[in-house]
Amino acid sequence: MGYVPQKLSVAKDIPITVGEFLQIKEIDMTRIMEVLRMVGFDRGTKHTVHRGSRILTSKIGVLSGGEFQRVMIAFAILGNPHVLLFDEPTTGVDVSAEETVYSLIDNLKKEKDLTIIFISHEIDVVNKYAENVLCLNKQKVCMGPPSKVMEKKTLEQLYGPDVQIHVHNHGK
Repeated sequence: MGYVPQKLSVAKDIPITVGEFLQIKEIDMTRIMEVLRMVGFDRGTKHTVHRGSRILTSKIGVLSGGEFQRVMIAFAILGNPHVLLFDEPTTGVDVSAEETVYSLIDNLKKEKDLTIIFISHEIDVVNKYAENVLCLNKQKVCMGPPSKVMEKKTLEQLYGPDVQIHVHNHGK
């Protein structure tokens, strides 16, 4: 099982590079490069991956929120898990990177035939990406496909009687 925590505080001046961090879990640089490509650090983009590249030699504490989250996903993938657990995977990531993170998770699920478990309070994300949900509020509130179980009554049990749903267009 691979795990990506909701938040991991890293000091800006921590003296470890992305390459060194990933080598904690995997010493084979070819495998590290492969996984970095899987999470969006591709050749020909601003996130180039090769020996001596910016991402491998960057200090882990200076990465943007989106870059750091992709590195954490790469770390979770190393070791070839069958299950990935994400706790609020876009915490600390700016709005423009949120869709990238969820698309990446969805692609990994399809390409690697992984079971993905993610914890989220974002109903639109749950409706878009989850096949099944388990809704908890100190006890099980509902379980099943989001389109069948995510009703107003369920949302009131989860969030209270004054719940309102707002659709974010993110500038579209």
